[in-house]
Formats: sequence, C-alpha cells, structure tokens
Amino acid sequence: MLKHIFLAFFLFPLLCLAQRPGKDTVLRYFNTSLEPVKKKEAVFVGVAVKNETGWHAVVYNDSLRIIMRGRYLDDECRVKDGFFAYNNDLGLRYMSGQFTRNMKTGWWFTWFPGGGIKDSVFFKNDFPDGRSYRYFESGIVESEGTYKDGKIDGEWTWYHENGQIATKEKYANGQLESLECFDSTGMATGSNCAINRPPAIKGRYGGVEKFIKDSLRFPAEAASKEVEGYVAVKFNVTKKGEVTEPVILGSPDPLFSQEAIRVIKSIPAWYPAIWHNRVVEYTYTLNIPFYLGENISPVTEQSLPDLN
Repeated sequence: MLKHIFLAFFLFPLLCLAQRPGKDTVLRYFNTSLEPVKKKEAVFVGVAVKNETGWHAVVYNDSLRIIMRGRYLDDECRVKDGFFAYNNDLGLRYMSGQFTRNMKTGWWFTWFPGGGIKDSVFFKNDFPDGRSYRYFESGIVESEGTYKDGKIDGEWTWYHENGQIATKEKYANGQLESLECFDSTGMATGSNCAINRPPAIKGRYGGVEKFIKDSLRFPAEAASKEVEGYVAVKFNVTKKGEVTEPVILGSPDPLFSQEAIRVIKSIPAWYPAIWHNRVVEYTYTLNIPFYLGENISPVTEQSLPDLN
C-alpha cells in the first residue's frame, strides 16, 4: 500500500521537494487516526513543508488521494496549530476547522458525501461551546441550539425532514428540563415522546442480545477444532424496521461468521429507532461470543448520536 504513496512523492514533485530542499521538507507517517507514528506503524504517508508560519502537511491514502491538509508548529507533526481539512477515501471533504495547539477552536464543519453541509459547531478549548446546527442531506435544518463547556445547554429545536418542528427541548448543564413534542404536520402532541430510543425486536424476546444468545448454536466442526472467539458484525435497522444485509467486521473462523449471519437474519420484525421524536435508521455493531461452556452475552455498541 505504502509503495504507491512513495511513488506519488516522486511524481508530486518538485513542487515541495525541489522548492524546499534539506530540512525544510520532511516525510511523516500517520495511523488511521491521522496521528504521527513510526514508519513501521504507518497506514498513510505525508509530506510536511516549512515556511514562515509553520509546517504545512499533506497526507495521502493508498489511492494517492489527499485525505488531510493542515499546519503544525513542529516538524514532527504533533502540535496542530492552524486550519485543517479532512477528506474521505475518495478525496471528498468531510470535515474542516481550526486548531490552536491541538485544541479545536472556532467553527468546525462536516459535510455529506454529496457535498452538502452536515453540521457546524462552534468550539472553545477543544469543547463545543456556542451555537450548533445540524442539517438533513436536503439542506433543511435538522437541529439548532447551544453548547456550554461541552454540554448541551439552553433551548434546542429539532425538526422533521419536511421542516416542521419535531421537538422543543430545554437543557441545563446537559440535563433535559422541559420538552414539547410535535407531529410531522406541526401539531403539538404534548410532552411525552422519545428523545433517544434504540430499535427493539417486536415480541417478548428480552432484547436483541438475549435473542442472539438464546438462538446461537456453536458449530460442531469449530468445537472439534477447539476454536473460540468473538465475531464482530454490523447491520442496519431501517426506518421501516427492516434489517439490511449484515457485514462481518472480524471473525476467528468462517463457521462462526456463517452462524452469526444466520441468527441475525432470523431476528423477527423490529420497532425502528426514535431520535428526538423522529424515526431514524440505526446501525448495530455487535460482538458475538463463541465460547464453549461459558455464559457470555453479546456486546452492543450504541449508534445514535450522543447529545453531548
């Protein structure tokens, strides 16, 4: 993977290396979090060029696309200080904003893959502190409100996809104090609606973790090989309560993968997730245990956005 990026530096030329010879131009190596690492630990490679304002770095993925630009105070690329822009693997922007000595400051923005703005949040000392706006892909505002010292605070409004108000919420130090609910026509429906509710299996199954635990069968062939471990699997529950094709993220044995997929596909109908009085798609990430003679439950990772 890295060899392709090294080729890019020979072809990326002279733009940096010839204009800034010697100690003014350095290669640096980065992990998946785009933090500097040693060469042997690298996933991405970047070049940093010094000028009067600091070290300006550009980082590439293995498809030779730029995935980050930013300014550092040091040649080791450890102190972010300036504007940073991040792109996805296709080279499309997804986040940008300002750092001051490794702390987010001012407005930070994220974008949808299609190019529309996804959210804008004001930061102070690396914490949200000020106005925040989220948007649907259509461009309609999804929510607006204020953070204080990293916690949701004051009055917040959340909207349905048609632009009508879904909830009016008031917070103090991150705690909900009052709530008004509205249907998709804008009609008030009282103060009893869900703010953050994950999807649930229809029927009396005791939750997805218990359903999987009760339905799982340890493959006989894997038992004969004395193989054990966890299968990490991801799937979506749609707004209609349907499960999309699950994806195996990691598994110690293909037999476990097949069994995990079988059980997930056997899950009955779902009630979809609710977030701020709106039906939303939900991503489940489950670590499913395959251990003989041990009573271990699957572990779920929450996917609904955290208010804070």
